[in-house]
Amino acid sequence: MQFAERPSMLVFDDMHWSDAASVELFLHLLPLTEEIPLVLLCALRPDRGAPGWQIKTAADGEYHHRYTEISLRPLTEAQSDELVNRLLTIADLPERLRAAILEKSGGNPFFVEEVVRTLIDSGAVVAETRGDDPSGRLYWRATSEGAEFDIPDNLQSLLAARIDRLEEETRQTLQLASVIGRTFYYRVLTAMASDSAATTAELDRRLGTLVRLEMIQEAARLPEVEYKFRNPLMQEATYQTILMKRRREFHRRVGAAMETLFAERLAELAPRLAYHFAEGGDPERALKYFTLAGDAAYRLYANKEAIAHYDRALEIAVNGREAPSQLTHLFTRKGRALELNSHFADALANYERMESLAKERGDRPLELSALVLQGTIRSNLNDQHNPELAK
Repeated sequence: MQFAERPSMLVFDDMHWSDAASVELFLHLLPLTEEIPLVLLCALRPDRGAPGWQIKTAADGEYHHRYTEISLRPLTEAQSDELVNRLLTIADLPERLRAAILEKSGGNPFFVEEVVRTLIDSGAVVAETRGDDPSGRLYWRATSEGAEFDIPDNLQSLLAARIDRLEEETRQTLQLASVIGRTFYYRVLTAMASDSAATTAELDRRLGTLVRLEMIQEAARLPEVEYKFRNPLMQEATYQTILMKRRREFHRRVGAAMETLFAERLAELAPRLAYHFAEGGDPERALKYFTLAGDAAYRLYANKEAIAHYDRALEIAVNGREAPSQLTHLFTRKGRALELNSHFADALANYERMESLAKERGDRPLELSALVLQGTIRSNLNDQHNPELAK
């Protein structure tokens, strides 16, 4: 094995966005650091509510003797000032504008970058060459508008201002892309845009504009063309500019396009399809794909993900009039996944909820299944073991 033969490093970036299965995989890798010359480098934001925070707590708690934490501090004023100069090559900015950038950014390098891009987009700074410089370098100079440019107080407002400056058609393309996700296939966007008057050439022009403005970037060419938002915050800010009614419509269109384009990969894409149809107000298809996603995770013993998908499926199924066989499947699979994770009290509560629902509906077969499952869990050796109630 390569890792055992020579010192190696595995790098995991943006783990604050990771799902439960990815976090679980990472946690399984931690013991290897005791056995082989392996460094696990993990970058994440200090978000205690994200699944990725388990990585920090597990590494610090169980492998403290091997764990080193490096906290990134905000840029100092001097560093922020240097970043502005580097981004604008050689900047000739009024002191008021430069001071406002340093004050509003608070040492956040992404904020500084977005301020600079906003200045360029709005024409507040312009590039020019100088006759006395034979190298032909560009010099950035503030215009009269730039001297009085009002920088938004926070990053979300700044991103929203950049989005608002786009021409209507290009802004709508960015909005459609934000609904698809942080990464998006060109084919899906094309299928959605085909509902409008946009030609392929026009769509390509809009995407080219967004790439030039560094709002998105090309992520892959093979096996097919894929783009991604340059920063997830840009995707979130764009998504927030869409009216709720339009969001539902866009989500339904994304789901329908993916169903058609990736008909051979529905099981693989089930979580994304379920999300889009749920957000799009199509409970029937959302239930189908949440169930499919739960079953796929269950087969892989990704129990946390399976439970989450079954929970979403049950929310829909309980409020509808699904067939008893569907309800039995969902309650049983969710309960079994909980048992496999040794959450026996939660599994028992799940089966009791199943029994209560069966009684409400007068469904005797469903009630019998719930009682059998309760009896089974109480008769086995676990923290809910109770031979008397199991009879």
